[in-house]
Amino acid sequence: MVVWLSSYARRALAALVLGWVAVTVACSSSTSGADAVGPQLDPAPGEDVDASYDDASNVDAGSAPPPTGSFRIAHLAADVGAVDVCYRTSSTAAFIGPLVTRQEPDAGAKLDAGAKKDGGDADASDPDAGAAGLSFPSVSAYFAVPVADDVEVAIVSATDRSCAAPRARGHVAIGLGSHVTMAYLGLSSADAGAINELGITAFEDDPRVDADNARARFVNAALGTLKVPPSDALAITVSTSKGEVTVAPRVDPRHATTPSSPPNPVDALGYGTLPLITYGSFICRHLGDAGGSWASVALPVAMAGGSVHTGFVVSDTKSGFAIVWCDDIASSCTVAR
Repeated sequence: MVVWLSSYARRALAALVLGWVAVTVACSSSTSGADAVGPQLDPAPGEDVDASYDDASNVDAGSAPPPTGSFRIAHLAADVGAVDVCYRTSSTAAFIGPLVTRQEPDAGAKLDAGAKKDGGDADASDPDAGAAGLSFPSVSAYFAVPVADDVEVAIVSATDRSCAAPRARGHVAIGLGSHVTMAYLGLSSADAGAINELGITAFEDDPRVDADNARARFVNAALGTLKVPPSDALAITVSTSKGEVTVAPRVDPRHATTPSSPPNPVDALGYGTLPLITYGSFICRHLGDAGGSWASVALPVAMAGGSVHTGFVVSDTKSGFAIVWCDDIASSCTVAR
């Protein structure tokens, strides 16, 4: 059946339909963007994501750690008790540390069995004896620090357990992946400007290995005790069952081995390329007018292919000298007297 509508009815019906459409559109667009609910599409490759949609967007979990280098402390000052170390970069106002106490009991480079850890000369005034920290003569493990052109290192007393009262300060540049030894050496009683003035000397380390040879350097920190005068330049050999082997042709006070050419090649940082030596005793010979020599007890020197060592020569009241012999790869040391 066909129903015919008048022109008036047709106009009324059209108006009713248009009104319904308008109301529907208006209702569907009245919801604000903040309250919109709908599927969240993954962005196309390379498309930015609005962080406001991600509650974890402020957590930089994927960022790389800051670049670092490292330094270690060698306590080679005979009349100073146990110490600790702090540092700060040029952009940091406050010192960070103390570092050794923070990492004890394994902060220092491990001493081999039988080596004297608490160190110190018999004639040294040592109010800090038994304190936590690093004692004479010993070397710490490496501490990772941010890369910076000017890192200030402060030596403090281990009994302070704070960075408030530095005994000595030194500055060093720390590069990416670099290794540096900050040697605390001298005597607290020495005059300013004297060869044995108490202070910090930086030595750049090079732990690269040579699979076919041993690498080693020596540092002359034999700057005297209350009873022993500071040493002059030294030549160092190792006495073996097959004879003596020169391991450092010349080491001046407060310096690493002097660079030299074959037959005893020593590079710019003081590292010599040396033959393999398993066991022997160190011999230090004075190169100055006084002459004389000193020999340690025989010990495993472990100079094998791929090994890297640093020998820190210090003054010792009883024996004249001692050598803190450190395996720079394993971060372990022994004291040869």
